Amino acid sequence: MNEGFGQVSVGIHDSNALTKREASSAEESIGTSMPAITKMVAHGAVRDYIRTKIAKQALQDQKEFNHLPSKSLISRLEMALTTRNRGEFDGYIEQLKLRKPARDSLTRCHNDEKTLLEFLAIKVEEAVVNEHYKDANVRTTCDLIGFVPMSDPAFLQEVFRVYWETILTAMRRRKGKEDE
Repeated sequence: MNEGFGQVSVGIHDSNALTKREASSAEESIGTSMPAITKMVAHGAVRDYIRTKIAKQALQDQKEFNHLPSKSLISRLEMALTTRNRGEFDGYIEQLKLRKPARDSLTRCHNDEKTLLEFLAIKVEEAVVNEHYKDANVRTTCDLIGFVPMSDPAFLQEVFRVYWETILTAMRRRKGKEDE
């Protein structure tokens, strides 16, 4: 190392400074305190990532359904989705079960395992969030910023809407193409 004035020092570091040290945890590797703005950005990035993955999963799920209901019934489901939370939407589905034409149409529409009526009753979006939360990078980031998606009711409601809006919109478009 050049010390200036023509003097050079060699070997001034001890062996501890030159030894590679492994971080014991992800938090230790980036420091124990994270600025608030960094947490906000990471929080938004994780939420966007999960929302995008959920929308992709919804598109895949809707492709598996055959014998789609009428476009008007799908539109009524979409309207109910935009004006209700998860609990109210479940109540609306229960009301549809009482109406024979709607019940028959939702029962006729099915994938390999379930009818659309049964599929509407289960909380698929929560299972999808859990699946993506198992991703090591997502889990590590969530741990660092203190975000647990399954314990955030506002986020779960948002995910519920994204999932079902994506499925129903894609089904309505598909039904429109089939009817042409």
